[in-house]
Amino acid sequence: MKKSIIKKIFIRLSKILGYEIIDQNEFYSPTLEKNLNEDLSTINQKSIVLPLGEVSISRKVNSILIILRANTKIDI
Repeated sequence: MKKSIIKKIFIRLSKILGYEIIDQNEFYSPTLEKNLNEDLSTINQKSIVLPLGEVSISRKVNSILIILRANTKIDI
């Protein structure tokens, strides 16, 4: 599939300005050069969640602490 010159210029301009483009016809992101079934996020830079958008990560994530609590003495 050939891309038109205008489409190529628009994609480059979007990359420079920091916008992400999604081709809904082919489920492809030309600015990230990834399909939408792949992970679109970049570790320690930004988190992209569809359809919510992009969240910039300002601090590096060093570790995650997950605490699970369970109570087995509940009568239902």
